[in-house]
This record gives sequence, structure tokens and C-alpha cells, in this order.
Amino acid sequence: MRIAPLSLLTALSALAGVANAARPCPDTLAPFQWTVSEWTYDAPDPTGRGRAAIDSTVGLYLVVGGVDFSCYGTWPETWEGRADDGSLIWFSCVVNRGRMVDTTVSFAMDWKAEKLYTTHTYVCENGARQGSSVIATASVDLDIDCQRSTPGGRPTRCIMRDRQLTLTTRPEVASSTLCGANHPGPASWEVSGYISALGPGNQAAPAEKFRVHSLADGSKFECSATSVEDSIVRGSCASVSGPAGNLSFSFDRDVRLISLMQGQTCGDK
Repeated sequence: MRIAPLSLLTALSALAGVANAARPCPDTLAPFQWTVSEWTYDAPDPTGRGRAAIDSTVGLYLVVGGVDFSCYGTWPETWEGRADDGSLIWFSCVVNRGRMVDTTVSFAMDWKAEKLYTTHTYVCENGARQGSSVIATASVDLDIDCQRSTPGGRPTRCIMRDRQLTLTTRPEVASSTLCGANHPGPASWEVSGYISALGPGNQAAPAEKFRVHSLADGSKFECSATSVEDSIVRGSCASVSGPAGNLSFSFDRDVRLISLMQGQTCGDK
């Protein structure tokens, strides 16, 4: 018997989903052409207060099929877009213009590699795959120009050399299992209903609660905190519907990032 792990790290402030969004699905899933524009990077302001003195900020626009998305994310400058365990930090995008036909649209940035990652999920509204969840992903190397504090020093502000670029997301039906030679692959979770009952003088009490919905197999979980140490909240998730599996989480209150850890029993090995 073995447990197949899968982790997801995402910014709590950017979690979003759209109900009843769907796309037509041909027999052969087709790629999508996206336009990336107005990408910018701003380093933290050493004269600022709070997170402004710590966090790097990335902003960009994504456009597909006439639908315009605004994307924004922050992380501690020293993280370079990844958490301590190497996981990419994902941020959700919000629709500015057009009809939303995707369930989620997200991006991540590997700052050290100067590489942008995008993903979007949707449900098939017709054909043999009707009702299936699909996830499409892409990555692209950015050609950027940076202002620096000193020659060869840390960048303070960066922009793309080209005003815009295109990338192609490749779709695949979301997997409902973590087992098998072809997994782990892309996965997507929707987090909703986040609440915290913390009050004055109660900062040490684990009070976070929220719901998660797997866009791969439709399973749903109710999550609640069980412990907190040094602003890191940890907890477990109870299955509400769909395949049970094992799901736990950690939440960094300072950075407002949540990490989901999923396990599944795979055969008798």
C-alpha cells in the first residue's frame, strides 16, 4: 500500500470560481490561444510598512476568446514565486470584460527562472465529454527589462520587452486519481466559504474553516483548523461527497497562503 501525495499552494485572497461556466468540447480537445499583456513586477518598498516592505508584486492581463482577465499576486521577495517546499504559488484572475466560460483562471510566476505559468479549468457542455472537468496549462519564458537599485543589484521594477505575447494552453481531462504512471498531473481545487472566528486576545486559537471542491472528481470536503504555531495554522478536511481520500491543509496567516495536501491509497504496494 502506498500513499500518493499532491500539494497545492495558493493565495487565499485570490481564490475564486464561477458556477455553471462551461465550454463546448469537440471530440479532440483543442488548445487555446491566450494573449499576455502589461506584465509588470515591483519589488517591495523598503520605506513602506507591513507587507509593502516585504512582498514582491506581479500584475498582468490575460485575454482569450474576447474575455479579458486581470491577474495580481504577491509573495515575500525572498521566495521568488515559490514556497519553502518548492511549490509554485498560484493566484486566481478575475474577469474584467466578457462572459466567463471557465471555472477558474490562475497564474504562477517562477521569478528566478523568469517563467510564467497559466492554467484554466472548465466543464464540457456537450459531446461525449459532457459534464467532464478539463484543465489546460501553459508556460512561457518572459523577456523582461528591469530597473535596478544599483548596477547588477536587485531589480526594483520590471516590464516585458514586448508589449504582449501569446501562449497556448493544452487541455486534458482532469484526473480523478493520484495513482498510476501518468500521475501526478495538473489538479485544481476550488476553495470557498473561508471564515475565521479570531477575536481580540484570541490569536493563538485555531479557528479557520472553509470548503474545498475538487474539479477533477467532484469530491467535496469541509476543512477546519486543529492547531496553530508561529502563525501557521494546520488542520484536516472531512469528506462530504465523492471519493474520500486524505486531505489536510496548512495556512500561513502572515502571508495569507494556503497549502492543500492530498493522499490516496494506490493498490497494495
